[in-house]
Amino acid sequence: MFLTANHDFVAWKITADFVHFKPGGRETVIILTAISCYNMVELTVLLSTTFRSWKGLYFWSLLVTGGLGVVPYSLGSCLGVFLHIGPSFLAAMSVPAGIVMVAGQSIVLYSRLHLVVSNKLVLRAVVYSIIIAVFLLQIPTAVLLWGWYLSGKIVFLDGHYIMGKISTTLIVLQETVISAIYIWETTKILRLIAFKAHKRILYELVAINVAIFIMDAISISFEFANCFATQTIVKGLFYSIKLKVEIGVLRKLVDVARDRRQPTEIVEQGLRLCSREPVNHPTVSTVSSSWTAEVDDTRRRGSL
Repeated sequence: MFLTANHDFVAWKITADFVHFKPGGRETVIILTAISCYNMVELTVLLSTTFRSWKGLYFWSLLVTGGLGVVPYSLGSCLGVFLHIGPSFLAAMSVPAGIVMVAGQSIVLYSRLHLVVSNKLVLRAVVYSIIIAVFLLQIPTAVLLWGWYLSGKIVFLDGHYIMGKISTTLIVLQETVISAIYIWETTKILRLIAFKAHKRILYELVAINVAIFIMDAISISFEFANCFATQTIVKGLFYSIKLKVEIGVLRKLVDVARDRRQPTEIVEQGLRLCSREPVNHPTVSTVSSSWTAEVDDTRRRGSL
């Protein structure tokens, strides 16, 4: 009996003792896995050359998610397919790495969110949502997958199909909400300190997040089509791409934050747009210096 789908390029037997490749499947697995690993090697080089000190939540969340998440997840899935190592290897390597990869991506999103969000309630809600997702979505899904790998019983596979769809959908929703908050708060900051450039940077941020959403939609499509093998391989590739774009996103905002040449009236106009109640707003130098000081402090702790 095989776990198959009409559009799956790899068909796995439920006991995972061997693999049957459809035409082009072997080459596809190799290429996608190689791209995933290459992206993480490149990310490691960028981290080591870009960060002044190897500290901070942003730095380590990127490094751990890539090194202990994406790489072992992609390699474990690929080796399990080609070497027929067996279910115990897949359970030991790929499943924990998948948890690190998904949870780590959410932590990466949170670690740069605090640069643009000052509302502690929002930040706390994001942290709680990540923790809840790990314990109520990822771990139960992993347990069902472990049960399938180690016992080969169809009941675990059926449970994983259901839980996997729920988990993937809700986690994508969570990441989308975090990204939306980031874009919204960034827009308000760009109005204050980068009036001329904020449209271009905002368009770039939106384009990046739209591309990420499309990748998430493709991953969900494979999940609901029961293309387990395809979704497993493609998922590693997509998460490697997500991590690679992170450095570029934050570097743009750091450059904007360090620009102190915006006229005072534009800043004060932006402050009025961002505030519903009349308050005594700071001057342009105060706003720019405060935000730049936060960025500099983050850089000293290990961020860009």
